[in-house]
Formats: sequence, C-alpha cells, structure tokens
Amino acid sequence: MLSLNQIKKQVLKLVKELNAPKNIIPTFNMSIDFGHPQIEVDDDGYHYVIIERGQIIEKRTSKDINDLLYWIFEGITFEMALEYELKNRIPNVDVRHLLFKKQLELLNRINNAFVERKKNEMEEILRNNPYID
Repeated sequence: MLSLNQIKKQVLKLVKELNAPKNIIPTFNMSIDFGHPQIEVDDDGYHYVIIERGQIIEKRTSKDINDLLYWIFEGITFEMALEYELKNRIPNVDVRHLLFKKQLELLNRINNAFVERKKNEMEEILRNNPYID
C-alpha cells in the first residue's frame, strides 16, 4: 500500500495537469468539514471520507489505489465540469449533456480507465433518468 504522503504527491501532480482549483482538492488525514472530502490510509485500506457538520456522511474504502484515485478525480472533475457547464449553459438543453461531456474530457487527461468507469455510471443514470430536452 502507498503511504498518505505518496498518495498526496500523486494526486497533486495530477491536479496540476488538470489545473484544478485548490478549493476542490481533498484534504489528507484532516477534515475541514462542510462536505469536503478527505483521504485517509490505515491497515484496512484507502479511505475517501466526507464529513458534514462533524458527521461522516460518506465513507468509501478500498485496498486498490485505483479506486481511491477514481473517487478523488471523479469528484474533482465533476466540480470542474459543473463550473464549466454553468458558464456555458445552453438554454432548453439538459445541463447533463455539457456536464457529462466535460467531465469525461477532464477524466481522459488523468486515466482512460476512469473514462470508461464514468461512462458506465453515466449510462446507468441516463437509463433511470433520461435527458429532458
């Protein structure tokens, strides 16, 4: 398993390639609360934790570093794609068209396997909730 410091270095390198805003980067082994993700490592594996008002509202754990990196960059690229969509909104078109396209484009800069994983998740979303436009 990688140490927290090794993960942090890898994440910050990839964040730089994305030119991601610092305020959407997870913290490492410390919480700033307010629904901001933090990364932890222990004997049970890698943890992606979201704390809101002092309570854990989500905790994902895996022994696979690729799962952790996916969770981190799925979140970062979603925030970036959301900001992009807000600035480039097309009237009367479901916002997810632009949002999904931009997120996949951003994930592609990181890891092609992440793109495939996210595409599968998006297809599931659209099966249950088709575009509305």
